[in-house]
Amino acid sequence: MGKSKWGKRKIGKAVMDNKEEFAKLQLRLLDLMVDFGLLAVKTFQAAKGEPLNVLEINQVVTHEFEVVKAILSRPDEIDIVAQKIEFEFSKQ
Repeated sequence: MGKSKWGKRKIGKAVMDNKEEFAKLQLRLLDLMVDFGLLAVKTFQAAKGEPLNVLEINQVVTHEFEVVKAILSRPDEIDIVAQKIEFEFSKQ
């Protein structure tokens, strides 16, 4: 990055100023992940036709989050998110 107007202090202060907002967003993300995992478990249970045991629930959730992780790691997905962020930021 070299010498820029963004020093470590300025970045640190900006992060600290938004610490509460970051924490709220992390909680929202965790809640969304729970909702996503719950839907996956319900879907697999309905397909199986009987209740899932704890191991099966863990396997379903692990598999589904691995799929999501793979999707979010693709460069084209990252580009879509970056473009949307740029668009939303430009509106502010």
